[in-house]
Amino acid sequence: MDSSTPESPDRTVLTEPLRDKIVSHAKAGNLLALIDDRFDQGSYEDFKRVCAACAGLHNDGEINLLGSLSEESITDQAPHQFFTLQQFYVEAIPTLDVPLVEMLNLVDTLVRRGGEDLAANQPNGALLLWLKHDLNRAESLLKLAEEGAEIAVKHITFALQALGDVDRAQALTRNNTGRARLSGLTALARLKHTPAQADFTRTLVQDLIVGSSDDDICSHAVAALFGACASATAEVFDVAATLDAMGAVGPHTQHQAAHALWGHAVQVSPATRERLFDLLECIQPQHKGILRTFDQALSAVFDVAPNEAIAAGKRFLIHPNNSHELTELPSFGTALIGSPDFGLIFLGWLHSGEHEICDGLHDLLQKRDRGSKPIDLPCASSYEDNGATFICCKAVGYFFTQPVVAASVLVAFLRQPDREVASHLEDLLVEPLLSNYGGELREYLGTIQPEDPAYARVASALGRSDAYLEELSAIGRIAELRPSETERQIERVRHADEMRRSMKEARKDSIFFDLVSRSVVLHGRRTTSYRRLGDEPLQRFDLDLASHGVSFEIPRTEAADPLGLNFMILTFRNLRREA
Repeated sequence: MDSSTPESPDRTVLTEPLRDKIVSHAKAGNLLALIDDRFDQGSYEDFKRVCAACAGLHNDGEINLLGSLSEESITDQAPHQFFTLQQFYVEAIPTLDVPLVEMLNLVDTLVRRGGEDLAANQPNGALLLWLKHDLNRAESLLKLAEEGAEIAVKHITFALQALGDVDRAQALTRNNTGRARLSGLTALARLKHTPAQADFTRTLVQDLIVGSSDDDICSHAVAALFGACASATAEVFDVAATLDAMGAVGPHTQHQAAHALWGHAVQVSPATRERLFDLLECIQPQHKGILRTFDQALSAVFDVAPNEAIAAGKRFLIHPNNSHELTELPSFGTALIGSPDFGLIFLGWLHSGEHEICDGLHDLLQKRDRGSKPIDLPCASSYEDNGATFICCKAVGYFFTQPVVAASVLVAFLRQPDREVASHLEDLLVEPLLSNYGGELREYLGTIQPEDPAYARVASALGRSDAYLEELSAIGRIAELRPSETERQIERVRHADEMRRSMKEARKDSIFFDLVSRSVVLHGRRTTSYRRLGDEPLQRFDLDLASHGVSFEIPRTEAADPLGLNFMILTFRNLRREA
């Protein structure tokens, strides 16, 4: 008996009335309804004790927990009721006295009914405990599988885990095909190996995957390879040569590669990380699960080898067969922004000129509410004049709608006063930034102190901007250019319709809107409602009304010359460095 064997069922919690109720419900065939009711009423610890007690009554022959259970009865359960039922059997299975085939059929039915839910595989864990409780069951399962019983073949992995026999798992993998081989590989991924056993598993995996394009075999082999090597040593291990033997990879192999990289980022060698990144350089857009795991893997590698993660993330985003954006990698984005070297990464990516990563930086800052904050760029001095001009043009092009970010890039390069291109960078600060924006941009530039090396250029730019605005205002109002009242009314109606449509869309997508009552307040400063909470007397609730709004700044040129503004932005974005 394994040391993790479950304790004997505790039936002491069963009072006589509750015991009689369980027995009567079981005989009437509606025990599942009683289980669901107990799950909702008591604590989970009480529920677990009742489950164990029911298992004891079953073992004593007083009730039959499988008697009223069929695939049809499980399939007909509503999701909430099914997962309550599933939890009951997860708690009861480890101590049940049930024939092997009946137990395997029960677990298989529960898992299949769980579908894609993350909790669907919990009965498998209960089955493993049941097999460990009596290892003869595991031996019987393997013998049944050798005879070709499909239900046994599906559960070979758990028998091998219960026995903890790596050598047997290796032999089963080597000598079988199809599902039995896949089950053997899965067991190898989960079993503790010695260094010698890990070497044998590595050789076995390489023989299976060499030149293979079978996605099922390769994915299970990758899991076995990393599980075996990681369990055999706490040191760094290298399996790049083994991975090189693999042929074309499919989505299942990519998923396992991403999991391996995420789970073993610290323990694998740089060469192995590079090979795993090679397998993941192109992920199809419909495979969202692989993308999420890859994101976690990038973040994990960033903690160990940031330069490797940055290079892999960049390569992934600019890959011609990918259509993913940086915002689809939220964990990696968090690692980038939180890095003390973010300024260096920021300038490096702008200097590359690649649209996908430059636009990704813009979206990343906007999504993280960093678009109105300057970027600290102490590393700007490392770029020559040509590189500085190129980066500044890219910053203006991609961050024009985040003028504080764009200006902070210009200011960083203006802090080297001996630059020959300083006057050109000052011109970019005036036109198009200061000529289009005031507000936060002028507030940021106003924080530049006289002792700052960029102060003289910034002050000159602000003076030129003030002169431009003064000349612009000197023209006065031109009545012929002002829209008529009819045009104004048309615009007001259009704007109201647009806001109404936006409100309807927001309500339709809201998860709370259908949970609350709503009313329209036409006039007043507060609302009053009355509610009764439980058995308490009626209570009055007052809610004071207040205004709520947002503000944003539109570039001045957007009204006067929108085509010219867009052309300028596109010109900066499409600028190419000289060879």
